Amino acid sequence: FNTVGGMEQDDTDAGDRAYWAKPVWQRMIVIVAGALMNIVLAYVLIAAVLFSSGIQTPIKEAQLGSVVAQKPAAQAGLEKGDVIVGIDGEKIDTWNQFAEKVRSADGKVLHIQYLRNGESKTTNIIPEYDKTAKQAMVGVVAATANTPVSLPQSLLLAGKQVWFITYTMVASLAGMIMGTVHADLAGPIGVAAIIGEAAQVGFQSVLNIMILLSINLGIINLLPIPALDGGHFFTLLI
Repeated sequence: FNTVGGMEQDDTDAGDRAYWAKPVWQRMIVIVAGALMNIVLAYVLIAAVLFSSGIQTPIKEAQLGSVVAQKPAAQAGLEKGDVIVGIDGEKIDTWNQFAEKVRSADGKVLHIQYLRNGESKTTNIIPEYDKTAKQAMVGVVAATANTPVSLPQSLLLAGKQVWFITYTMVASLAGMIMGTVHADLAGPIGVAAIIGEAAQVGFQSVLNIMILLSINLGIINLLPIPALDGGHFFTLLI
């Protein structure tokens, strides 16, 4: 609202440019614009990431794309590029098989067989429970294959992605209000912790968190709650 003079009724310095001197429909646009810009920012970030980095799709085999420092996998000596081929003597062909083994082994020692530059190696890992993900994890991210995306494609795909994220968040929020979805919220400290963990994985993960937070902020601000933009908009609508 800093770009709009006369936001308060007793502020007469702006004259005819004052916010309160404008028709209701124009004031409604001003109120909604701030919240919508958060969603526009997310759209621009998604499009930029797609155009610069392409579409990242996990490869079929259980190859490590990155290993988070100080986590079980790193402590066990695993490195980026390692390919998991077996756990406790059972053959592992896909990332999904590897992930399922880790999820179901909280606190249990896993004997890992892996390949590094074609050489077979072994190590032991004890997955640890992650409160944020609510499952056992070892601190690794799957390797991905990159598919280049043109500018028009990135703009189209970004729009679809923003719509999907927005729809999912609104549905989840409605579920929380109705009691059908567990309300698992994080305050400033929790958000800072999530961003800190994402930073250990890489800048792309931080961007993904920024995108989600930006869309979330836009949606929350549009809720018809008195202290928020949505509440002000609802008052103008009446």
